[in-house]
This record gives sequence, structure tokens and C-alpha cells, in this order.
Amino acid sequence: MCNKLNEFYHLLYGCSFDVILVTETWLTSKFPDSLLDPDNKFTVFCHDLQHQRGGGGVCVLVSRRCTAVDVTLSNNCDLEMCCVDINCFDKTCRAVVVYRAPDDNSMPGIVDQLSSLLDVKGPCIIADDVNCSNINWVSLEGPSEPTQYT
Repeated sequence: MCNKLNEFYHLLYGCSFDVILVTETWLTSKFPDSLLDPDNKFTVFCHDLQHQRGGGGVCVLVSRRCTAVDVTLSNNCDLEMCCVDINCFDKTCRAVVVYRAPDDNSMPGIVDQLSSLLDVKGPCIIADDVNCSNINWVSLEGPSEPTQYT
């Protein structure tokens, strides 16, 4: 995100999004959240990179018109995951953003964590980049018949 801040600011301030979920931020603790939202119109929730390597990092930004609360993950702090409960316009939903590096073996931990996080009433939104090359996706307008994923 550091090399695309102008484009990111256009997304934040030029569009009317209430929630933005980002994977592969490449941010570390050295990059303050205030640089992501210099106009302070969003509440910023980041899970920055813990190790210096390419890729990774996740972030959720929620408009200050909404109320947002960080959801504590279980004891698996190695996952690049951020979960936020959002109440906006009298509607509540849970947003989760996940990143998994291509050579990472954390998929069982991700599935376990998501299983517990998504066991709530109300809608849940998941944005991810889990780098699973063996998954075949269909579009939302895809076939009306059930599709098998491999």
C-alpha cells in the first residue's frame, strides 16, 4: 500500500464506501495507521506483518458513520487475519479479512479460526487471499446448479 497511497486515498475519499477490506498491505508497525487515513474518516484495524518478507498483512477500514469493534482472535496469533463487528445504519455484520502466503501450511488454522468467528447471528463478509491454486471459483452469476469445488 505504501507505493499506492494516492490510489488508496482516492478509494477512501473519492468513493462512498463504509467498509474497505484489504489483503497484502505489506505494512509493518513502522507505518502508522494515521497515514492510511489522514482525514480521520475511518476507524482502522490492521494486522501488520510480523516478519520482514514480501506480501502479507491485512486491514479493515470502517467509516466513522458506523460503529466498529475489533474481535479478538483465538490464541493462534500467527494467522494474518483481522475480524471486526460493524454496526451501520441499524444493521450488524461481521467482516473478516485473511491472507495466507502460497507456501504457508496454516490452512487448518484458518479454517478453525473462521469456523469459530463465523458462528454468529447476522451476515458475515470474508475477504481473502489464501493462495490456493487448486480451488476453481465460479462467478456470483455462475450456474444455478450446485458446483463442486476441488
